[in-house]
Amino acid sequence: MDTRPLRMPTEIVSVSGVGRGIGGLCTFAFILALGAFPSLEGIGRTETAKPVPPAAAVPVHLSGRPLYFEKTVTEDDLEGRSAAELRLMRNTLFARKGHVFEDPQLREYFQRQPWYRPRPGSSAGPGKGGQDGMSPGRGPGRGEGSEWGEVDRKNLVAIRGYETVANDVERLHRLAPGFDAHAPPRAPASVDCGTDAHNRLRDRREAQRLVRAGAGLPWPQLENYGEAWSKQGLVRKARVSAVMCAPDLDGDGAREAVVTLTRPFDRESWANPADEPESLDLIFLASRRGSDWRAVVSLGVDGSFPGVEGSVGTTVAFATLADGRPALAVTDFHGGGGDCPCDSQVVSLSTLEGGKLTTLGKFLVSQPCACQWDER
Repeated sequence: MDTRPLRMPTEIVSVSGVGRGIGGLCTFAFILALGAFPSLEGIGRTETAKPVPPAAAVPVHLSGRPLYFEKTVTEDDLEGRSAAELRLMRNTLFARKGHVFEDPQLREYFQRQPWYRPRPGSSAGPGKGGQDGMSPGRGPGRGEGSEWGEVDRKNLVAIRGYETVANDVERLHRLAPGFDAHAPPRAPASVDCGTDAHNRLRDRREAQRLVRAGAGLPWPQLENYGEAWSKQGLVRKARVSAVMCAPDLDGDGAREAVVTLTRPFDRESWANPADEPESLDLIFLASRRGSDWRAVVSLGVDGSFPGVEGSVGTTVAFATLADGRPALAVTDFHGGGGDCPCDSQVVSLSTLEGGKLTTLGKFLVSQPCACQWDER
């Protein structure tokens, strides 16, 4: 049973997901929302929002939209709500079934609603107990909770997913205030690592050094695509397409940079030679002292593989942590393919210490796809 207190959010975050995906992979990622208070009329009615009296037990800023819907919720019903508001929205579904809450704030809040009829000794919900009304990571059981109609079941899945993402976005913003996962990455204006305004090396002779440095790295991101893609030959046939200067991430005085190597594929590589030839970008972190480049760690791949449906995406940006330290933000996009081509977008926030990346957290920041709600 989750006894986390509900806290007043400092802002309501609206995340617009963009992403590309690995073929056939459709990751389920949702952000949930809360709205106006349910009326005293009973289950199945959507009522006008009513203000909470000053003595309300749950200090949540509501967006003025209903907390309960008799119809299947849409993206517009859920977007723009805070994690705390979504939590209240999710638990309203359980409260309408008579769920008895152990969380004191939830219990006091719902006891003040005239429509609430607690039923001690009954889980009142599909599935077995859990956080508040139900664990965020578990779905309603099809054979349990006869009071749960199909609409409430689908809405629980959608709300819980949006709530998960809202929590991640708020955690990310606490660690790195002001960081925007959807903004184009930019190099710090005051940093020079030997590139021009277009992120191209001024000394083209350094390009081959970077290719050799990248070829010496392990690339675990390629392992899912067969032995041929994980060999160094794939990297050695690439060319340097961009070098984005980075701040001094570890404070050692060396100039770091995010390097992109592009590996084009010939038409012969494709199952259907009539298809447009594509390419794969290999992205890694490098450190430079003088004219010597050292590869630090591979960060991701971006593009398409011949014969593999969909694609994989990676972008790299820089963030400033709440304590002022610089950090690396690597965003991976996965998904694509199938009848519900949903993508997921996950941000990994890391610091560089002793030549190694230390991951501070991973955060799901992508919008859900409504087509997934029917699949749960």
